[in-house]
Amino acid sequence: MIVLFHKQYCAPCVGLKPMLRGSEEVVVLSQRFIMVNCKEVDEENPIYRADRGAGGTFTPDGDYTPRIFFYDADGNRMDDIINEYGNRAFKYYYPPSEVALRALIRSMKTVLDITANGRRVKEHDKDEL
Repeated sequence: MIVLFHKQYCAPCVGLKPMLRGSEEVVVLSQRFIMVNCKEVDEENPIYRADRGAGGTFTPDGDYTPRIFFYDADGNRMDDIINEYGNRAFKYYYPPSEVALRALIRSMKTVLDITANGRRVKEHDKDEL
């Protein structure tokens, strides 16, 4: 499962949407995932407020957008599936850029490999994907 958190008036969020839809590879890969689109427009929502800030369930390294999480079949967040080409302080940030798009595609393929083979990809194997 892929969960995308974004905000309606966030410029990087607005730019990400057409980039994802315009990528044939993302469109094809996304058909093998459950896709969840979470708009964070109601900051007064008690569930959102309770989780806000670094360390929350949906904000493990901060409350920024857009951020993309991957979950396994048991509903566990796959913390090691991150934007490998991005800022290490914001591991789940995928801005609208070609580099982030490549990182997202790589992450999607890694998750599919993990679930198809029933194993975790070792660090040294990731470069071979």
